[in-house]
Amino acid sequence: ATIQKTLLDLSKRSPYIPMFPILFLVAYTSLFYAVVSVLLLVVMGSRFYISRKIMSSGVVIIFRQ
Repeated sequence: ATIQKTLLDLSKRSPYIPMFPILFLVAYTSLFYAVVSVLLLVVMGSRFYISRKIMSSGVVIIFRQ
């Protein structure tokens, strides 16, 4: 919150540097998207692994019956 406030103060103080907050926003959004994509990859990988484990255990159960 303090960083955002200082950025706002900077943009108010210097109207000829409106690019800095925009650049910060772009960097923040790109970082956010990177984190989300990594999380999605992790979730998908774990789901794939879990489904494979469930499938193998299901096959074992079928063979036991």
